[in-house]
Amino acid sequence: MRARQTFSTLASTLLVGSAVVAGSAAPAANAAETTTQSEATVSATVSAADINVASVSSLPSEATITSASATDRAALAARIDAVIDSNSKALQQLEAATLEGLNSESSTAAAAEKANKDYESKSAQVEKVNNAAYAKLALANGTSASAEKKRSEARLAAAADAELEAATTQAPLALDNSTSPLADPFGTQTTQAGAQGASVASLGSAANLGTSVSTALAKTYATSWATRTANNNYYLYKYGYVGPRYFDCSAFTKTAMAKSAITIPRTSSMQYAGSRTKVSLSNLRVGDLIFWTSNGGRSFYHVAMYIGNGNIVHARNPTVGISVTKMNYAGMTNIYRYGVRY
Repeated sequence: MRARQTFSTLASTLLVGSAVVAGSAAPAANAAETTTQSEATVSATVSAADINVASVSSLPSEATITSASATDRAALAARIDAVIDSNSKALQQLEAATLEGLNSESSTAAAAEKANKDYESKSAQVEKVNNAAYAKLALANGTSASAEKKRSEARLAAAADAELEAATTQAPLALDNSTSPLADPFGTQTTQAGAQGASVASLGSAANLGTSVSTALAKTYATSWATRTANNNYYLYKYGYVGPRYFDCSAFTKTAMAKSAITIPRTSSMQYAGSRTKVSLSNLRVGDLIFWTSNGGRSFYHVAMYIGNGNIVHARNPTVGISVTKMNYAGMTNIYRYGVRY
């Protein structure tokens, strides 16, 4: 259950100012869940076991700090900050490795469970070291551990915001079919007007919204359901499940889109390929989908829905469940340079 997300909330905030949404009371249990074919397989490039986490022994001792001069204490504080920075990068790698492990190498429920246990084990190591680091920073700076934690979170969040700003304000990128066979499977990049028309048409008569409704308005049904679901602890992540209570990442986006009567494919890779409109990260709109890849866009192992202001909502992993986070909560490395618009 998401009662276990205490550390992950800390980690996400520490890394990129993420806001894992707190849950509300759970409604009554629904019927048994349904599973479907799993995500397209992608070979993981790194596992949790490969990620190096700084140890407590890398921190200066209390005796060293208390006996140091004011100048030396400043240097020791900078050294401790470097340990926290190193662990923040390790956490980003851990998040990315877990996403890929859950949705690609996890061809069985047992493998998915192992990927999540590895996540919990490694993240617990980071929590232990960072808590010790905050205490030693407080000793070096004459403050409190809670104050040093807030300072570290603010510093790392500012760096992450700058990273996100750079990624989402760069000039739009032209599609490059040579590097990704999925980049534009229809052979042409749909115009903006055409994209809006296609999206509205896809609503169909079942939407009961009228053909003149804007795509943006239609998408509010999808994004509203997605954010409400993330705000309710009853709904959880489970690999291979498509609801009504448990979802994996692509089942979550598929279900959200269905709330706007927009039908999209089941897996992350097919959701990317299924849209005629590819958009650069600088042109994202609320309701667009963004993707994670480790092979240059040949396939995708994670998908999330963009909800504005650099935020996404997504089914993340069994420990933290369904979350609202910053887009770069796990860094920008594996986020594909194009999103899609339906």
